[in-house]
Amino acid sequence: MSALGANRPQLPPQASGPDDVALIGYTTGSTGPAKPVEITVGMLRGMAYGVEAGHFTADMTSTLVTMPLMGVFDLAAGRTVVVPRMNMGRVGAADPALLTDAIQRFGVNAMFASPALLGPLSAHLAETGTHVPSLRLIVSGGAPVSPGLMSALRAVLPDAARVFSTYGSTEALPMALVESREALAGPADGPASALGVCVGRPAPGTTVRTIEVSDGPVPFWTPELPVADGEMGEIVVSGQAVSPRYFRSPGADAEHKIQDGGRRWHRTGDVGWIDGEGRIWFCGRKSHRVRTANGDLHTVRCEGVFNAHPQVKRTALVGFGPHGEQRPVLCAELEPGTNPGHWPRIERELRALGAGNPATKGIEDFLRHPAFPVDIRHNAKIRRELLAGWAEDRLTGSRRPTAADRALRTVPLLGWAYLTAWPLLPWDHVALTALWWIDAFLSVVVHALQIPSALRVEQELATGRRPWATAALTMLFGATWWRRRGGSPKGAAA
Repeated sequence: MSALGANRPQLPPQASGPDDVALIGYTTGSTGPAKPVEITVGMLRGMAYGVEAGHFTADMTSTLVTMPLMGVFDLAAGRTVVVPRMNMGRVGAADPALLTDAIQRFGVNAMFASPALLGPLSAHLAETGTHVPSLRLIVSGGAPVSPGLMSALRAVLPDAARVFSTYGSTEALPMALVESREALAGPADGPASALGVCVGRPAPGTTVRTIEVSDGPVPFWTPELPVADGEMGEIVVSGQAVSPRYFRSPGADAEHKIQDGGRRWHRTGDVGWIDGEGRIWFCGRKSHRVRTANGDLHTVRCEGVFNAHPQVKRTALVGFGPHGEQRPVLCAELEPGTNPGHWPRIERELRALGAGNPATKGIEDFLRHPAFPVDIRHNAKIRRELLAGWAEDRLTGSRRPTAADRALRTVPLLGWAYLTAWPLLPWDHVALTALWWIDAFLSVVVHALQIPSALRVEQELATGRRPWATAALTMLFGATWWRRRGGSPKGAAA
């Protein structure tokens, strides 16, 4: 098979310019519909330059790939690419033992991975005492890397190894980067002090600014747009590694692009500030900010205060209600092994943490959640719109069955009652017999076919209900039970 086409003439390489479209990449869709991003030839070159100049050294010859695009850059740089046994659509479920085996067997020097993968990997290396002497570089992206994870990685890697947190998006990668040694110095105390997460300095070839936060389009750059260092604003970026436009999406272009003469700025939709040393601090997504009567609350900035609790794995600030009057709610996911019965004490301690900081003292509602719903690409970005609906339901009962819902649910119950009455039916009556068989088909076959959809809804909402319970309720009530649960409650924050 390898000889097929071996004698055919080679086609000449296609000439391409920096403005030619190389591929279309889609955003994760974690803050709205996924958008098609034009990734040009020039942008790919800028991305490759930023990644190489910011992270790699010449002696690194092999990499472990857990995200396909990073593997393309590695191949272009002449490195050997090792692809581990894992589902790249569910990186958080990757087996750390298989990853460790691949690193050791092939002498891997570097890897790029989401925090959702690196957490279990660092825990596995620490628990087993396994050494990976060849691994000298880890680059993480997709979500902020906590100081705790950086410390855990440093503890299991060789002393000379470097761990980078890289900040970027589908439209601009990399935008900024910070190495663990710097991140674990002064900036490590930032999250607990409500400063946000330090994502480092601009990547090579990239310029980063902050502008006044607004929801409307900004077609042209003006001198009044940037805010001063130290002030909160929307993060904007320009450079060769920034996509010039979205594919056939003029609405998205108007929302995210600013023309500045011959230069174009990309509005990231992220809120943050720049300190006196030129470091960028990420405070949350603009669309995720909770807009209360007392001002805006920024998610990552507030969550850092509560994430300092030793029994809290992570938190998520969400809000519901009309903009300007939203009710803020802090959802907390506890560390594995924590007894849920300890939640009342943990809640009191979280309240005390919040009351002690001006940025979080207005948060009064705290809810424990079994497992946050996350995006499919990185398994790390929290799907806050789902959490907002869940929180609203818990606090207001917005998704509890109405009288009409309960009345509708009596229909499948009557169907099951008719099925169980089969010994009493006059089977010589054609109409009643036909009705029984129709009822059996609807109650058994149709309800069973709905179970996969019901399981997807439950997994997305991350309610913590066991699959067998979801299947049983679907068999009993059919779509009258699960379909309403998948809808977004009115007024939930986007």
